[in-house]
Amino acid sequence: MEYEITAMKMFCGLKVFVINGKEADTNDFGFDYDDDPENAPSYGCGDQMFKGKEAGEDILAKYKITKEEYAKIVSELEYKLSFGYCSLCS
Repeated sequence: MEYEITAMKMFCGLKVFVINGKEADTNDFGFDYDDDPENAPSYGCGDQMFKGKEAGEDILAKYKITKEEYAKIVSELEYKLSFGYCSLCS
């Protein structure tokens, strides 16, 4: 498997997300949410998090990856897209 995940420096999106030459969608691997909306600024998150989901056979086939490779990608997305308090949304 060849992949690249490059997070933006100051936002909760990805600059580059490619798996085996195919542009990838984070929604295929999980979802992002604010785990502490009560303490969020007017434009941002109190605790920005990314939570992975179980691998579906359709997603594995779409990116031509194994369950183990899927889990590795989810782990990296959870690390790069979970960063806590942020007030950069506009």
